[in-house]
Amino acid sequence: MQKRRSDMLKSCNRCGGIHDINATCNKGRNFKKKDSQASRFRDEYSWKQKRKQIKERDKYLCKVCRADIFHTTYLYNYSKIEVHHIISLEQDYSKRLEDDNLITLCSYHHHLAEIGKIPVNILQMLTAEEVDFKKVKIEAEKLIPPAKNGKK
Repeated sequence: MQKRRSDMLKSCNRCGGIHDINATCNKGRNFKKKDSQASRFRDEYSWKQKRKQIKERDKYLCKVCRADIFHTTYLYNYSKIEVHHIISLEQDYSKRLEDDNLITLCSYHHHLAEIGKIPVNILQMLTAEEVDFKKVKIEAEKLIPPAKNGKK
């Protein structure tokens, strides 16, 4: 006996549960967009122009990848490039268009910066005109605990 399509189940990549194949899981979806000063700013022409300028300044490369820190896969990473506010808009809105508060990051490092895994001082070092990547790498390695080698 053949099952009808409506009786079939599928695993959900959103919640990890099992749903009817025709069902749509809404877990994790944000239907209502926040109406804040920061979200309105991201739609402004001035931000779009500044974002383009910062990407050009950083040669469309992730600055953290370029420094070879925080689990870099490719040294010259130009994939999924985003512009990050080092001091967030919520913390200090007046720094929203300052060059030294903006840095180009890949989506992976942008996420790490957003959750605080990449410290502000490291990001600020990477925005300097003449970046000393060796110095930045030394500072970053101070933050990462050494791996355990299994010896007691």
